[in-house]
Amino acid sequence: MNKITLFGEKIISSNADVEKMLIHKDSKTLFEMAEEQISAGASVIDINTALLMKDELNAMLWAVRLLIEKFDVKISIDSPDSGVLERCIKEFGNRVIANSLPADTEVLGRMLAIISEYQSGVVIILKNRSGIPEDSKGRLKLAGRAVNLIEEAGIPPEDVYLDPIITTIGTDTNGGKLVLDCFAKLEEYYPAYQRLGGLSNISFGLPLRKLLNRTFLSMAIARGMNAVICDPTDRKLLETLRAAEAIAGADPGCRDFLAYYRNINK
Repeated sequence: MNKITLFGEKIISSNADVEKMLIHKDSKTLFEMAEEQISAGASVIDINTALLMKDELNAMLWAVRLLIEKFDVKISIDSPDSGVLERCIKEFGNRVIANSLPADTEVLGRMLAIISEYQSGVVIILKNRSGIPEDSKGRLKLAGRAVNLIEEAGIPPEDVYLDPIITTIGTDTNGGKLVLDCFAKLEEYYPAYQRLGGLSNISFGLPLRKLLNRTFLSMAIARGMNAVICDPTDRKLLETLRAAEAIAGADPGCRDFLAYYRNINK
């Protein structure tokens, strides 16, 4: 297993302070939020400006332009609007990851051609216009269709993140187990592709959310998840991540784990 890719999740417009920062084009706060996550280990910064509605695209372009000039990381363009994704792909090319495209053949066919041309990355969520399949078999079927289209478009599998969609166990007791099964099967069937999950979804609506997030993180890494959208500045979460990487064989010689230990004990 490769080292886990961290997507920093904190620049999201549903947070009132972030929304204010985006509205007022506060570059100082933007840089501080990005640097904090990068210093904690994030190699991708996820940005969501959707709650700005008609100003979503302008806010996204502003933020991405500034961040790619200052930091050597990729930016995850997190938007339900394919128009926003397309505009950012055409301007920023391989510096961005289009997040999230549903596994609808019609939508993917058009967008994957653009992604291939501009050499961007892509997150494909395993749902379609009918919604999220209720079982792992349905989600894996969508993954298979998406992989066929990706291969036709000539996109390298290492640039593609398959997201089986983590849902809260607060409303679906078996939701966590289902996604764990999906990660294992995705690793088995499509080992060259990245396997991504939005971690905080697992605990939505429940108490002790950080505990649930940490526990699920270690279980998901053991089952094949190798990329995660999370808060990398959460120290206990990062400790769990480094330990899980070492145990799962994603940290040869436990180098990252030992480096983390030395860093916190300076």
